[in-house]
Amino acid sequence: MKNSMRIGSIIGIDIELHFTFLLLMAFVALFGGQYFVFILLLFLFVFIHELSHSLVAKARGGRIKSITLLPIGGVANMEEPPGTPRGEFLMALAGPGINFLIGALALLLLYHMGKTEMVYSVFTGEFSFGAAGFLAMAAYINLLLGGFNLLVPALPMDGGRVLRSLLAMRMDSLKATEISTRIAKVLAALMFVIGVAANFWLVIISLFVYIGATQEAEMAKITTFLTGITVGDIMSRDVKTVPSGMDLQGFSDTILRYKHMGYPVVDGGRMVGIATFNDLARVPREDWDRKTVGDVMTRDVLTVHPGDDVIEVFQKIITRDIGRVPVVDGGVLVGIVSKTDIMRVIQVLGLKFERRDVS
Repeated sequence: MKNSMRIGSIIGIDIELHFTFLLLMAFVALFGGQYFVFILLLFLFVFIHELSHSLVAKARGGRIKSITLLPIGGVANMEEPPGTPRGEFLMALAGPGINFLIGALALLLLYHMGKTEMVYSVFTGEFSFGAAGFLAMAAYINLLLGGFNLLVPALPMDGGRVLRSLLAMRMDSLKATEISTRIAKVLAALMFVIGVAANFWLVIISLFVYIGATQEAEMAKITTFLTGITVGDIMSRDVKTVPSGMDLQGFSDTILRYKHMGYPVVDGGRMVGIATFNDLARVPREDWDRKTVGDVMTRDVLTVHPGDDVIEVFQKIITRDIGRVPVVDGGVLVGIVSKTDIMRVIQVLGLKFERRDVS
């Protein structure tokens, strides 16, 4: 997700903080004390919420690249989502489920401590310091996070994903997404109107829901268009390569001549890396005669096989923010597929899809 900063990683998943969370942190820092404790707990339980999503997704065959934390929950950015409606259903329930569990445990501990009067603060949002106040705050945050995310049936929130997965068990996934995104946009409009009149944070949430729902709808269409198409069907087979020993002046001349922004680096018939215009631009021009492609190329390169599904490659390109992927078969470079190649296929198939709907 854009507009976020990386703050660390856990079990190979990058953790990012969305700017709205930073905005909330700055706001409550003005008040300090109890409010600061509240924001720290919110951060912790949002993280646990999203980590629960990610663990279930991984268990169901998904692949998680990063988690972006927001005040209302978060987003698990998946290279490969769970492949079935049941998988999405279980993943969507995991986050609110852990929040409800933590909230219930906090309430039980309050009851066990004889602090039954503190249970009422969970519903009023007024807390005191001390262990009982801490538990009441934890119960409040978790029940709010779980309830809001699950009970609002708007993509990309958990309630919207539950709704879509249930619909997808009875109809094709594109139709299920279209219905879910229409509902999400209506709810986003209502939240915006209410937010303008009463609560600024509802305005932020409504924009997040509207943008997220729009992206979900576009991704569902793309998935439909690309289903059944392999990398070998669309890759460019006539690939211009460069050797690692080429100096950067020669590499610059190659870029100007062939007008490509990136080139596989091949030595002895084997691909050893990839070099791009951006790699060249990071080196001062006066050093171009002294440095080689091997000095600036990226060695840890994502590669794909001709038989891979294009939709999976497209998801990897988007989540990793790269422009092109070499296609390798048995260690030998056989082609290259770029984001432009895939977008061109989407445009052509999308036009056919629109004409089919009109006819």
